[in-house]
Amino acid sequence: MKIIVHFTGEEQPTIYTFFIPHAWPGSVMYSEGVNAALFRAMRVNPNIKKMHPEMIRQLSEFIRNEKIYDALLIDEQDVITEGSKTNVFFVAHECLYTAPANNVLRGITREKIIKLCIQLKFNLIESTISTTQLNEFDAAFFTGTSPKVLPICRIGNIQYDVKEPVMRSLMHEYDKLIAEYLN
Repeated sequence: MKIIVHFTGEEQPTIYTFFIPHAWPGSVMYSEGVNAALFRAMRVNPNIKKMHPEMIRQLSEFIRNEKIYDALLIDEQDVITEGSKTNVFFVAHECLYTAPANNVLRGITREKIIKLCIQLKFNLIESTISTTQLNEFDAAFFTGTSPKVLPICRIGNIQYDVKEPVMRSLMHEYDKLIAEYLN
């Protein structure tokens, strides 16, 4: 369900609620990973989930045409910020990398993954990630409410290891965290 609060300058905002199409990743996506591609777009204020209908339309069309799970947003300097509906992490030599918090929508799942990294004593670096660095990483994964921790097998022509141990450990620990919460 999506809830939109539209402020028009009047005393009371208009509130819209409606169902949106959704798709949860299947077991094959978790075992084999998903495809991604780069898309030049930026959130005006990355810490606010503000709707930009034209950008959403373009992204949806791009994702559908490219047959990918999600698009990685890149800015004018070719820096990767986040997915269009996810956050993204990269793994190189057992170290995790993600964009700085002030450059992305700080998702709940992203925050949980960061806490898990600290608990598991994984090295985590919040740093800008250029598109020219993509071939330096061993693995990549999306995070979000629906995908949880979802391996990326390919970004453009670059292949990633969907069995990478640090990522798989985070997947397991995050699933365990959800199970404990539900119990």
